[in-house]
Amino acid sequence: MPRRERQRQNPLSEALDRVKQRLGQSPFAFISQKIEEVVFALQQDLQQGFVSQDAESKLSGSIDGMLDLLPQSFGEKFWFDVGMISTLVEEWSQGSTRLSGTIFPKPHEDWGHTSISLPAYGDRATYVIDLILIPGHNRLADVDLLVYSFLNHELGHNALFKYDTVFPQSFWPVLEQYTHRLRRQSLADRGAARSLARDTTERIHQPWSPTANHYNWAHELAMDVIALWTIGPAYLATFQDTLEDEALNPYQVGQSHPPFRDSRAIAILQLVSSLQRLSIRIGCSPSRGRARPDGAF
Repeated sequence: MPRRERQRQNPLSEALDRVKQRLGQSPFAFISQKIEEVVFALQQDLQQGFVSQDAESKLSGSIDGMLDLLPQSFGEKFWFDVGMISTLVEEWSQGSTRLSGTIFPKPHEDWGHTSISLPAYGDRATYVIDLILIPGHNRLADVDLLVYSFLNHELGHNALFKYDTVFPQSFWPVLEQYTHRLRRQSLADRGAARSLARDTTERIHQPWSPTANHYNWAHELAMDVIALWTIGPAYLATFQDTLEDEALNPYQVGQSHPPFRDSRAIAILQLVSSLQRLSIRIGCSPSRGRARPDGAF
C-alpha cells in the first residue's frame, strides 16, 4: 500500500511555531505570548466559519514579517545596549516626559529609530515595539562609547513620536511665516522671476515640513537639539568626529536628513551660543551643570 502522506501543518500554526522557537526563550517572550493569543482568536473564528482562509495567510505573513524586523540574536552587546537605553529612559522620565516602555536595540549599519506594530486581529489593541538601530554587530568589541551620544538623538525620535503634535504645532507657524515672507517679497515679480520664487518656497516646504514619520529636516534638527540639550558637550564631540569621518559626505542632501556641515552644524553652533547666553543669565556655569526644566526635551 502507498504510504499515507503526512498531513501538512497549516501556515498559521507553522508561523506560531517559528515565533515560539525564536522568541520563546528570549527577551521577547512576551511577544510570543501575545502572538499566540492573536493566533488562537483567529483559529477560533476560522473553525466557526466567521472569517475566510485569506485571514489565515494574511496573519501568518504579518508574523513572518515581524520576525524579520526583530533582533535575531541576544548576546552580550544586546544586553549592554539594553542597559544603556533603559538607563537613559529612566533619566529622561524623571520629569513629565515619558518615553516608550518597550525600546530595544538592534544591530544595524547606521543609527536609526523604527517602530514595529505586532500582528493583530479583530478588535484587539495593536502592540508596538520600538527599536533603536545601533551600528555594529552583536558583540562587545563593536561598542564605541564615543559614538553613543547619538543614542540621545534616537531617543529624541521616540519622545516626539509619543508626543507627536508638540513639535509640528510649534514649528509649522515659523515655517509658514518664513515662506509667506518670501511669497510677499515676490508679489511684484513677473514671468520667470515669479515662477522661481514660487518654486523656491515649494523646495523649502518639501524637506522642512514636519511629517508624521519624521523623514524631514525639521525633525532631524530637533533631534540634534534634544541630544545637545540632554547630554551637552559629549554630543558636540561625537558630531565633530562624524564630520571628520572620511567616509561621510558632509554636504549630502536627502529628504530625511539635512547636510551635516551646512544645516546641522550651523544649527548646533547657534544652539550652543544660545545655551551659553542662557547659562549666563541664570548663573549656571556650563562646566558645572546646565539648566534642565522639568519635562524639557
